[in-house]
Amino acid sequence: MKTAHLGSLFLWTLLASVLWGSPAAAAPTITDVIFTRPAHGREGQPILIFADGLADPVRVFFSGAASSTVEATPVRYDVARGVIATRVPTGAVTGNMKIAAGGDDSPPYYFRVDPGGFTQGTDLLEGQVTREETGAPVPGVFLLLLRDTDCDNQDLYDFDVTDATGHYMMHGVDGDYQVFPFAPLNAGLANVAAATPLHANPNTLNLELPGGTSVTGRVVDAAPAAPAVPRARVSFDSLGSGAGAHEEILADDSGNFAVTLLPGPWKLEITPPLGDRHALSESRVDITPGSQNLPNLQLDSGIRISGHLTAADGSPLPSVEVSAEATTLCCSNQADRKTTAGDGSFSLIVPPDQTYQLQTQFENQCTFVNARAENVAVTTSDVTRDIGVQNAACITGTATDNAGAGIGRLHITARKPGTSDDAADTRTCDDGTYRLPVPPDAAGYLVSTGESDGNDSSNPVYAAQTWNNTPG
Repeated sequence: MKTAHLGSLFLWTLLASVLWGSPAAAAPTITDVIFTRPAHGREGQPILIFADGLADPVRVFFSGAASSTVEATPVRYDVARGVIATRVPTGAVTGNMKIAAGGDDSPPYYFRVDPGGFTQGTDLLEGQVTREETGAPVPGVFLLLLRDTDCDNQDLYDFDVTDATGHYMMHGVDGDYQVFPFAPLNAGLANVAAATPLHANPNTLNLELPGGTSVTGRVVDAAPAAPAVPRARVSFDSLGSGAGAHEEILADDSGNFAVTLLPGPWKLEITPPLGDRHALSESRVDITPGSQNLPNLQLDSGIRISGHLTAADGSPLPSVEVSAEATTLCCSNQADRKTTAGDGSFSLIVPPDQTYQLQTQFENQCTFVNARAENVAVTTSDVTRDIGVQNAACITGTATDNAGAGIGRLHITARKPGTSDDAADTRTCDDGTYRLPVPPDAAGYLVSTGESDGNDSSNPVYAAQTWNNTPG
């Protein structure tokens, strides 16, 4: 995350303990590293870690040279939400990282350290977070600065926590960004994201957080007895006028959770704990003004497809999305989707008596090629299927219009000559550039343009083009 004004570690630890509850009982576990798939980063780069079992104090350690460890600083965390922000420390090397929470260590989590350093940028963003209804400052708000390039995942550029007067400060490079605030859970405030550009001139962005609906719920098994599913991650993404608003919370040991949301439609995603025998759940919920207790949120159980995702050199690939899609139904449908654990392991829970296709999803950084495991037959017994991944070759370029300007959000595909299936697909960044990670092949690929998915209906429609690396 960021190197800007962050407040003292003592203050943050105090806020985490006072505002977000007492230490959790579960042992600490890293469940995901967000925004990078697989988990990787450069020295100085901010990273966001999802974790369970956090308790004060929280520390983060990376592998260093000669079997040493290097401690990351600064570390900011939210116990109830299970979120940690820090930076890849100087001297970190590829290897296992871990968190220490309340004096207990997590299992190791494999993290790749990329060559070079992270360019933070000097463009300044600062402001104050206040309550919309009273204008009072809100201390202890966890803020994330995400850069939006219209391609791949958003990049985390900085993070901060508001001080006692509600002020924050973050830095980046020129570009378009979104700021995501996460107010203390007991503040009764809804988190509303804001868009802002950054440039050489300092930018002030004050955030007014509104009150909202107090929303409670419980995550349970879909069986008639509805036993609780403890420690599930519950995520909300706004689909309404507050689009861009987001909330995260970990259910407690009884499956219960409580958050504050703006009224309107929301996408609800529930991810069970690592290794749990439940499938991920996605649904829509409509939040009304006042307070609202959601009906029991049910997770399906089933048969487990487990395995390890590894690179060509045998190293694990954590934080990679792996999905299972049934191929024996009239229409293909996704049965489960999870991210791999710190040792590259995955556990997908699916209905019995079907045949499935397993699919990985990396970011388009031209490091690894997405892999597919076909014809995974599932009856009534658990199945093991490991997946190996190739190192990627890379096709790069720029899509431009007749005036030479880059075309953003344009779909680009690569396929082998004589075949109909795409080997890779992506969309262009806002400057028209793109990257296609493909399996190395001396025969080459046909690269084709598709439709633009820009939101503006007045955007021009471009004629499709296909290129095979010859002048014709």
